[in-house]
Amino acid sequence: MRLKLGISVALVAMTIAIYAQTLEFQFLNYDDPGNVAGRPEILHGLSSDGVRWAFTTTFVGNFIPVTGITYLTDYTFFGLHPGGFHATNVAFHCANATLLFLVLTSLTQRIWPSALVAALFAVHPLHVESVAWISERKDVVSTFFGLAVIGAYVRYARRKSYLAYALACVLFLLSLLAKSMLVTLPCALLLLDFWPLNRAGMSRSDIRRWLWLACEKVPFAILAAIVSVVTIIVQGESGAIPSTDLLSFPVRVANALVSYMRYLTAMVWPRDLIPYYAHPQDGLPAWQVAAAAILLLTVTAAAWLLRKRWPYFLVGWLWYVGTLVPVIGLVQVGGQAMADRYTYIPLIGIFVVIAWALADVVRAVPKSQHGIAAVCVIVLAVFGAFAYQQTARWRSSITLFEYTLSVDPTNSVALGNLGEAYVAAGRYEDAVRTTTLALQLRPGNAGNLRNLGSALRRLRRLDEAEDALRRSLELQPRSARGHNQLALVLMDRGRLDEAEQALRTAQQIDPEFLDAQLNYGNLWLRRGQLELAAGQYEFVLARRPRDVDALTNLGTVKLFQADYPAAVDRFRKALAIAPDDAVTRTNLGVALFAMGRIEEARREAETALEYDPEYAKAKGLLQDIEQADGMPR
Repeated sequence: MRLKLGISVALVAMTIAIYAQTLEFQFLNYDDPGNVAGRPEILHGLSSDGVRWAFTTTFVGNFIPVTGITYLTDYTFFGLHPGGFHATNVAFHCANATLLFLVLTSLTQRIWPSALVAALFAVHPLHVESVAWISERKDVVSTFFGLAVIGAYVRYARRKSYLAYALACVLFLLSLLAKSMLVTLPCALLLLDFWPLNRAGMSRSDIRRWLWLACEKVPFAILAAIVSVVTIIVQGESGAIPSTDLLSFPVRVANALVSYMRYLTAMVWPRDLIPYYAHPQDGLPAWQVAAAAILLLTVTAAAWLLRKRWPYFLVGWLWYVGTLVPVIGLVQVGGQAMADRYTYIPLIGIFVVIAWALADVVRAVPKSQHGIAAVCVIVLAVFGAFAYQQTARWRSSITLFEYTLSVDPTNSVALGNLGEAYVAAGRYEDAVRTTTLALQLRPGNAGNLRNLGSALRRLRRLDEAEDALRRSLELQPRSARGHNQLALVLMDRGRLDEAEQALRTAQQIDPEFLDAQLNYGNLWLRRGQLELAAGQYEFVLARRPRDVDALTNLGTVKLFQADYPAAVDRFRKALAIAPDDAVTRTNLGVALFAMGRIEEARREAETALEYDPEYAKAKGLLQDIEQADGMPR
């Protein structure tokens, strides 16, 4: 018992050593807005309304209500601070590594091989994507419940506890509602029946036994079938499943065969791992597809022929092949050829093969024990170092996609997301350069045109910005975001009536799109209709309390209305979120100066000039302060 506890603590320590850095990471612009950061419904927190929302919505084309509930729970405890969401991902991964060790030990009664499998699972760089990316929370949650299913199933199989069987069914449903990855788990349970549970053999006399074991999995299969149908419908409606005209079935099979081998290569040498691998379509060489098919069939045949001597080889290999089936690309979802996150569960099978093969070597050659142990420690240390380095690349959208482009300079998804990240960071020249490259690779991408338009607007190249945004709307006329961004350009050009029409269109398309509500407030502010503007900002803040623009602009309205205490309150709240905003600091100084709080106003003006030494309004405020107190500085 002490040994198991010690190993469990070591697994958690290894995991935290790699992933503790994520507590300082940001939300990414890669699906995080659609799952968490940009969803006002997250403000429900863990409540009846929140749970109802999780079960009646989709998350970037996925029906994952259980994962949605974990997001709501995070908001309840951490607000929209990304570090809290990252901590939950890490906690689930720690739990999964520990649970994997305990389940394997319960299955096999072998502590050290089970510990090696769990350690490889904990530190392998291919699993970084599932842990360091908030939007991939569904992997770690689904796996947690999936491993718990196996634990309950072992109790049922060994003790004929039908309560444990019922619990396994409930846990399986929770796993599927976190992510439908484990729809093949009923087949995986049959593999465990063969080894290590030894509930049936491979002789003809075992056929009836296998039929009974198959019937035993029917409730699991029904749940898997229902969730699979729902998932396909939801992903089809979201446009995530490309037409067979774009990716024919032979092309999908070819990519699937090669991907099986590429995952194994990445397992051995996990370098140049990126979040998006473009699909080769029909560009795979025929020899590569043939070699992958031959290797896949050869290993499968070898595993079958050696099933009596090395049963773990057959079970581990078929676990790998079978649990990858839902995401191997036969039913293509998205435009990627493969993804690191897809290996989170399947590689457990290969790790089992490796660990039990090494145990057999030690049993046959006892003197090899210390040498093999040393090699295992070295491999774990190397993988841990690689995983730490890979995790650091997920710090922000800019670090992630700049790294991706260093690996794949023509990655259009990385170029588009990096362009959007540059806009958010105020690096507008970089954004124009990057999105222009992205558009050369994918000329018909409306999102890249929107990002280009946004960057050009900030550079005051308004004619070009309007042209880019109108072209994006030709491609996606039902884009609320596109109409909203066009409204901003029109406001900058003084065409307020046209801007109002664009905002009205955005609201008609998406009544819950808060950016359009915010810009309605900006429109009223431009027209001097302060009460209407304040109403819009307060509407946004009721749903996004940490919206810096809404806080700042509402403070500006209060400043115009001479409600200085309210202005100070809004500006301070905005600066608590974005402390380096020279404009907001200067406006705070103006409000404090109007209230006679001279020294506080001086500090704000001086701080604003530290952030922007050329900001004329801050300089003017400082001059007014010096004249007012007669103390030139």
